Amino acid sequence: MAVYCQDPISPSPRDFAKFVYCGVAWAFSKNAKWHRYVPFTRRIGISDRERNLQIGQANEHRCVELITRLLDIDSGHILYDGTRPTAVALPTSLSSLGRPVMCRPDLIVRCGSSLKLFEFKAVSEYTYLDLDEFRSDIAQLQCYTHIVGEVAPSSYYLLRYYVDPLNEGCHRMKEMTKGSFLDNFVTLWDLYSRAIRYIETTENVDPSRPELKSLFNVPDRSEDIRMKCSSCAYNYVCQIRGWKAKGYRIGKSGDDWY
Repeated sequence: MAVYCQDPISPSPRDFAKFVYCGVAWAFSKNAKWHRYVPFTRRIGISDRERNLQIGQANEHRCVELITRLLDIDSGHILYDGTRPTAVALPTSLSSLGRPVMCRPDLIVRCGSSLKLFEFKAVSEYTYLDLDEFRSDIAQLQCYTHIVGEVAPSSYYLLRYYVDPLNEGCHRMKEMTKGSFLDNFVTLWDLYSRAIRYIETTENVDPSRPELKSLFNVPDRSEDIRMKCSSCAYNYVCQIRGWKAKGYRIGKSGDDWY
């Protein structure tokens, strides 16, 4: 029998962010066999929220124009534009399981004597702009503090936007200071590396099993669970097989999840 994840994983800030968001969904996505558990309606169509998110992601390049307007700079100040498909990955001082970690932040500009990095995140509903960013967004930005070389930034910003960032009132920008970053970043990164090793060396993995909750960094706040699970394509798998099954599985305790 083959191991669960047959293609070696290339650790990256974006992949790490998916793990921090929900390591169970991250693990499900590493093996195509779970796709058959995704409800048929999710496979043949998308919701309005998903459509809004897709439009927003397609408009990511418009964030570059927004930043140049806000900072009153021209294109000559752009040192790195990661929204371009041809953008090369930048080196970092991070590594996982001996594998070097490269990254592709969305934008780095020179503003005076400083280098500013911007990461763009589309949201699926306008009201989400007034909510706090996810820890996964912070984790991804924190990876960029490890960029090395001539374009190593001195400040970091998260720009969240709805559909079109150039529309009035449809974006929020926040500078991520040292106090904004995660205190347990190193712990999460080590857990990410352990999870990679596990799914690359283990056969027949079921990411929803209760005993794997700690390894796969299950969301631990009820508000996170409600928001993340409701929009997750693999929520049905957890409902019928995993710790949320509430009695569907023999020997399963009813409070394994909640």
